[in-house]
Amino acid sequence: MDLLASVSRSSGLQSDGDELKKSRVQEDYRKFVQTRLDDYLRKHPLYDHIENVENRGEDSQKNTQSNILILFRKLREGLMASKRLDDFALEVYEISFFLSIIFRIPAQTTSISGQLLPLGSGQSSLYKALRESHSGGRAKSQTQSINIPNGRDGKLEKKLYRPPALRQGREYSNVLPQKEPAERAKSIALVPKVDSEVFSHALFLLHILCHSYPSQASFHSHLKSIPTSIVMPRDMKEHSLFAWLRSMAAALTSHNYIRFEKLSRTSIPLEKASSELGEIALRCLLFDLRGKVRQTVWPIMRSAYRELDTILSTDWISRSLLLADKGLHGQNIAEGRKGIRDNAMTVEQWLTEQAEGEVQKKEGIMGRWILRR
Repeated sequence: MDLLASVSRSSGLQSDGDELKKSRVQEDYRKFVQTRLDDYLRKHPLYDHIENVENRGEDSQKNTQSNILILFRKLREGLMASKRLDDFALEVYEISFFLSIIFRIPAQTTSISGQLLPLGSGQSSLYKALRESHSGGRAKSQTQSINIPNGRDGKLEKKLYRPPALRQGREYSNVLPQKEPAERAKSIALVPKVDSEVFSHALFLLHILCHSYPSQASFHSHLKSIPTSIVMPRDMKEHSLFAWLRSMAAALTSHNYIRFEKLSRTSIPLEKASSELGEIALRCLLFDLRGKVRQTVWPIMRSAYRELDTILSTDWISRSLLLADKGLHGQNIAEGRKGIRDNAMTVEQWLTEQAEGEVQKKEGIMGRWILRR
């Protein structure tokens, strides 16, 4: 499988150049890619990517991430060349989209969005095309057995994979660590999932807002290009996800960082995620955006205050620097983590590690820091 020629590079000249155009080969190749992803996730659980831990690690980790996305791209080329249009194809595109965000490879995210969510004249999104295909007769679904990580111990077990329904939230059980049955049933009951097309559009908008910061020109331009039927469904004035994104953008434009801090807490929009994998991607983008805004807020704090007291003003400093986020650091992250962090420790760590040379501990007074201008 590793040596299987890609459709784009073979040009039909290699003997196996058209193999990935065959449905059965595509499904077998999808299993092969999953084994590569399983191997990676045993060492680097997806939840650890939220705080961008992996991108601070060795180059080999980043290379593995890139290679996994290359394998998915190879599979997408086969899907596109064969004009395959079913739930299997959509699953491949969505997983590629989410993983590109989680792995922090923005060029891949933009490339995949152009295939998943094209907005050009005369172009139709994969979601719309699949809806039309379903309306004319249900797309043929296939069932297959694949290996998936069981829990967080890295062991594998066989699970039945069924292509997800178009309009329902996807759990992507073949990608994510498994929850206990009772916990999963509870989460499904309490967390209503939105249309996956709506969520994908919103997630890409957040991607633009994050990677174009502080500029918002691309964000507003892209938002205007999204069909009105998605942004403003008939049964509501405006979809809450897009209203939330607009509010965050407005808070940044007006430099209302306190409001942005409240809006960007990941506990607010998580119920809107169309899948757990999408939830992790959303967490990653919010973590990165909050980090960029923090770099804007920090010089303002240094110019406004001469000292900071991390004992008496812990909560205020933590919120002002966008460090406190129970939705991001809470107990709903992977097992084995410390749960909700102590804000004082978080502030102390940030001042020590991130603001080196810009602050100095005041001698003789615990928790007091002198800010250098």
